Amino acid sequence: QIRLRCSLESFEMRFAMRLSIVMTITCGLSFLLTYTRSYWIPLNAFILLQPSYEDSSYWDIIRQGTRAETSLSVSNEILTYFHMLYQECAGYLTKETGLPYRESLRMVLLNLWHMFSELEQIHFLVRTKSIRPEEQKPFLHLIDAIQEELYPIISAENFPVIRREIRYQEPEVTYVLNQYLDHAEKLLSYSYCIPF
Repeated sequence: QIRLRCSLESFEMRFAMRLSIVMTITCGLSFLLTYTRSYWIPLNAFILLQPSYEDSSYWDIIRQGTRAETSLSVSNEILTYFHMLYQECAGYLTKETGLPYRESLRMVLLNLWHMFSELEQIHFLVRTKSIRPEEQKPFLHLIDAIQEELYPIISAENFPVIRREIRYQEPEVTYVLNQYLDHAEKLLSYSYCIPF
């Protein structure tokens, strides 16, 4: 496990090396410059180095998994990034006691964590062939409907229709998809504090 984490194939190792090199250079530059706010140089470098996954979503990985074997490295990178971001947000909410809607934002984070866990479970169910070949086409249609309904803004107008389409031979698939939609609907009750 440690050997795998310390190889150049590991997302964490590549990210750590890139971050340490750039941060060493920018912190040194910040130290050498006499500007009052030179700390912005390493701060901006740190923000710009954060991984970005606009081109692929976990749903795209799940969709690919219905057609072929998917690489776990990409999903592992997305999971790692999500959990790093989650920890940062949770830490910020803990530290900032006077933040408006603080408890509501905690619930938003918790619901997002549940949804991400359910995506992980759906990915596992797809990889273990829990979705039968004859169920794959309706499953892909369901993914499209969920993505259309949830991204970029949750509307939940078609949730009843989507729920009626969730019928699979494996009860775990039906259960996890329904749980995902339940948590997405719960997010709607916190729309007053979510900036979207």
